[in-house]
Amino acid sequence: MKTQKSSSKSENHWSEFENRVKSQVDIVQVIGEYVKLVKSGRVYEGCCPFHAKDVKKHLRVNPNSKLFICMSAGCSSGDVFDFVAKARNIPKNEAVRLLSRRVGIEEAKIEAINDNAARISYSMLKTFQQCPLRYKYRYIKGSPDERPTFYLTVGRAIHAALASFFRGGNMVERTCDDMLNCLHKHWSSYGFSSNEEEKQWLVRSEEMLQTYYRTHDCMVQPVAIEADFRCEVNRLTLTGRLDRVDRLSDESCVVIDYKVGPDEIDVPREEDDIQLVFYYYGATRSLGLPVTKLSYEYLMANKTMTFQVNEQEMQSKVPRLEELVRVLKVSREFIPRRNKFCVDCLVRPECPLSNGHREA
Repeated sequence: MKTQKSSSKSENHWSEFENRVKSQVDIVQVIGEYVKLVKSGRVYEGCCPFHAKDVKKHLRVNPNSKLFICMSAGCSSGDVFDFVAKARNIPKNEAVRLLSRRVGIEEAKIEAINDNAARISYSMLKTFQQCPLRYKYRYIKGSPDERPTFYLTVGRAIHAALASFFRGGNMVERTCDDMLNCLHKHWSSYGFSSNEEEKQWLVRSEEMLQTYYRTHDCMVQPVAIEADFRCEVNRLTLTGRLDRVDRLSDESCVVIDYKVGPDEIDVPREEDDIQLVFYYYGATRSLGLPVTKLSYEYLMANKTMTFQVNEQEMQSKVPRLEELVRVLKVSREFIPRRNKFCVDCLVRPECPLSNGHREA
């Protein structure tokens, strides 16, 4: 009973914090950084970036109720945290913390509400390793840092299509057409520079899924799909999402992570190694699943890289993770680092590595 009361008190505390942040955030200004909004009476309207292909792109934002809604049935609606979470593909709680920094709430108060100052996701760590300045804008300032691009749209559509496919229908009757229908349902025109470019990538995405259907067991019934996790590991709080978890013949489990981009797959990279730690503990400690394998499925190359894992091996990698998190947490300068994503980075006008920058 004492634990239940403590949990309830913590939830109430979080709810109060969320409402406080929401009251200070200008929802029109925030959504207006992602979508061009035009005033229409008491509300603002614009094109929705989330919905499926060939439906009306109509987003309505109400500054009085502090809510948004896409007028296309079954698309998206909610508050400013829901919008930012979906736009950035992050948990809602992370969106709350991000916007709390934006309105000037002290970091100590934000961390106090976290229950653990060392809370970290792999996406946060990866962004910091790629470019500390970009990390600052994305996770501390809460500003858009990435130009809408087709490869983000393609990746999200394929992830959503595979999730819908494995969730739905009788698993022995799933067809390739079912998988393609899921892709079309979740496809968006957002980020493409022309209709021709969009058509080319839709065809390419269809081909990727057709190949995936032919070369993988698509009749399995996963034990978890797009499962969010949060777990404690050596005083770190790891958070994230698992694309899929399947049960193996020996009753153990394999975590499957879809990779849509043209990643280098010949040699495992150090960041992939750390990502394994997140997935292993997310599945074993948060979901309570007996994981013995972790697989990266590269859809563009139609290749799979699988790792055998166990508790002893994962524990041996935790000290390195702790050191990476420590460096991130004590960082104050956020010095930029050139990387392959610079060309689409919205932080470039503020970046010392670019011409004509302003102070960050």
